Amino acid sequence: MSKSISELTLRELIEQNRQETEIRSASNENHTVVTRRGFLATVSAGSFLLMGRFSGANAAEFADPAKVSADGFAPDLFLSIAPDGKVTILAHRSEMGTGIRTSLPRVLADELEADWSQVVIQQAKGDKRLGDQNTDGSNSIRFFFDTMRTAGAIARTMLERAAAQKWNVDPAECYAELHQVKHKGTNKVVGFGELVPIARILDVPAKDSVKFKPKTKWRYIGKDGPATDLKEIVTGRAVYGIDARLDNQLFAVMARPSVAGGKVKSLDDTAAKAVDGVIAVVQLPGYKGAPTFQSLGGVAVCATSTYAAILGREALKIEWDDGDNASYDTVSFARQLKESVNKPGTSLRSAGDAAKAISEAKKVVKADYSVPHLSHAPMEPTCAVADVRTDASGKVTQCYLRAATQIRKQYNRQWGLPWGSPTKVSMLMSRCSVRDLAGRANPTIALRRPCFRDN
Repeated sequence: MSKSISELTLRELIEQNRQETEIRSASNENHTVVTRRGFLATVSAGSFLLMGRFSGANAAEFADPAKVSADGFAPDLFLSIAPDGKVTILAHRSEMGTGIRTSLPRVLADELEADWSQVVIQQAKGDKRLGDQNTDGSNSIRFFFDTMRTAGAIARTMLERAAAQKWNVDPAECYAELHQVKHKGTNKVVGFGELVPIARILDVPAKDSVKFKPKTKWRYIGKDGPATDLKEIVTGRAVYGIDARLDNQLFAVMARPSVAGGKVKSLDDTAAKAVDGVIAVVQLPGYKGAPTFQSLGGVAVCATSTYAAILGREALKIEWDDGDNASYDTVSFARQLKESVNKPGTSLRSAGDAAKAISEAKKVVKADYSVPHLSHAPMEPTCAVADVRTDASGKVTQCYLRAATQIRKQYNRQWGLPWGSPTKVSMLMSRCSVRDLAGRANPTIALRRPCFRDN
């Protein structure tokens, strides 16, 4: 009988997530045989492609690149090796200053035995087929370590088999080392790029047929290395979400209630609309019930520049209704919390007899710890840019969204809710996106902090 999440130990929970993100071989799948025309224009013609897609429960599967295409297989996770030896690896997690955009590809590159100087990282778009793209909770390496290693091991095995075919020797006599495949006992050496014409037509081996490198042979895993975007970041050349631009784009700033849950009681936007550059003033509804990840509401001023939008906001005349939190008091709330934690709670897991151990202890140390409400004001401003298209009746038909985010697939879901068209949302993340944890996990930044494109 399977356990509920509340009954799982931490070790069991990690193992469950590992299994859910495990790669499944696609050798037994019946994929439609179609042309590969149009697949990944950024990949050089004649490249060796190892294409993969995420299916249910974050599992990934790989398929023979000669039998599938972007239309038929819908590849999202991929590794390519060009005839010149350049290796391109997809990064499906957001760079948040933790180096994950570097570390996951380095895991794959290590297992591939690639020369890191010949590796190019391509940022993935937000797509539900990529599985869990939520970059938080220190989950990326834990959940995708074996996934990336397997992808590298499969590609390495195919290159070794290609070399064996080229030399007419047993594949067991061939081994990859630093962007080359060598033959044991002889001086035969061939570069990855030279093996592409052969490797690209080989069958993709099943996951269970490939072997991982031993830890003693790890080249990048567990070793220090510079972050891929480090130079761009420290020199101010990195592109962030707030740098996104579209043609004829408008810029929006928000006027918000000073109290959470506050709503607009009256609004006079006459002076704001008279500001040069201000195009529109839009009132956004507040949240219902608990705020969770809902829009906080307020009044948006859309203009041809940020400065004009700010001036328009300053010209707004708003009377706010502070609502239920008008009388909120932090001292009173802290007292309620202290009283609450000292009351008997619901036990989700019970092991041993803590009460007995404490009562029989020779020395008991007791302390209360508390922290104030945290302000996200020092963090990078949340931002998003949206290109929303409508038909003649005003119904939304398509939305292109670019944002800096931790939780990519949630945006499709969140944007689909108000318009009822989640499949029409196209999501693109900035390569170097964020600096504030948790704040970027909130998909409503794209609902309340947009820079609209004027149609």
